[in-house]
Amino acid sequence: MRVEAVLFNDRTTSPCLRCCKPCPCSTFAGPGRDPRQQLTVAIAGTTCVAFSRQGLREGQAHVSMRPFTIWACETAAMLPDIVVHENTPEFPVSLLAQFFGRRYEIMSTLVSPEMFGWPAERYRRYTIMCRKDTVLFAGTLDDFKAVFQGMPACSGDVFFAAQPGEQRQALSRLLESRHMSPDILDSGPEFDWAQAYTAATRERLVDFEARRAAHQGLDGSFLADLSQHANRSKPGTLMPSLLKHAFIYSWKHKRHALGQELIASQGLPVLAACGRDDIKCPWQAAADKMSEATLTSLAGNAMNCLVISSLTAYIFSTTTKLPQASMLYEPASMLVDDDEETPVQFDFGSCGSSSSAK
Repeated sequence: MRVEAVLFNDRTTSPCLRCCKPCPCSTFAGPGRDPRQQLTVAIAGTTCVAFSRQGLREGQAHVSMRPFTIWACETAAMLPDIVVHENTPEFPVSLLAQFFGRRYEIMSTLVSPEMFGWPAERYRRYTIMCRKDTVLFAGTLDDFKAVFQGMPACSGDVFFAAQPGEQRQALSRLLESRHMSPDILDSGPEFDWAQAYTAATRERLVDFEARRAAHQGLDGSFLADLSQHANRSKPGTLMPSLLKHAFIYSWKHKRHALGQELIASQGLPVLAACGRDDIKCPWQAAADKMSEATLTSLAGNAMNCLVISSLTAYIFSTTTKLPQASMLYEPASMLVDDDEETPVQFDFGSCGSSSSAK
């Protein structure tokens, strides 16, 4: 992704962590400026199934290594100034070093939105790679976390913000999928959503109920992912880390989170879940047409906007583009071993097999 000057203008300033005074928000090249002073940033979250604790941990033998290698090769060929990579905590940084280690300084850390005051848990490994010959990164990842550190002031129940009409529509679709008539919603007192759940989901609901007293908040907030067994998922007051098939249940609201509420928990501006009508979200119309399964999958695959925006802001405020006039370098491939000067080879013959990578 090339960051263009349209994001900021010459008059936009912000407190600078390096100079301790208001400075221009960016040094990106605008119209009429030397393009060699333009900062380029590539941000990507690659498929995590190969190394996730929720999967088979096939590592480099997993078929998802094919798209990862394509991404790494393309990014290496473009030579951006900075590369930001997101993946599961178990992702091996050494794998990135095979592609980027020759030309980039590599730093990596674990980050979760709750560290910055967002009431959601989602530990991910963020790796920053800065080109040695074009930029000077003056920050540290420990400093980044210290600058944005905060404590959640509310529980994950804050994301359960769908309007009554939206809740009823989602419940009606759920009843139809279970071959139950939506008419029962008008036949008596408030309907118990759990009655529309599968037997296995209701059993997990009972299992988590046994753990509620030890993990619930003072206000009674308690959330758990009913798509997971009670001994494999961490319940509590925060929004649990989302999977593609997450089924987050709130004991306070007595229902599961809707797809757009899960999207909102990732920091994305889904206004239907935030009760805001005064701002128009560019992709709200598309989200309204998506199924619950699609929205849930998107939320499970998303990067948390609070984390990635904070990290990006920190990178911009602590990175200086080095003068290029006196620098001569050839854009050689980064897929070269420093010792042997031969391309790094990857064997994908075993992709998709169940054996673990050595």
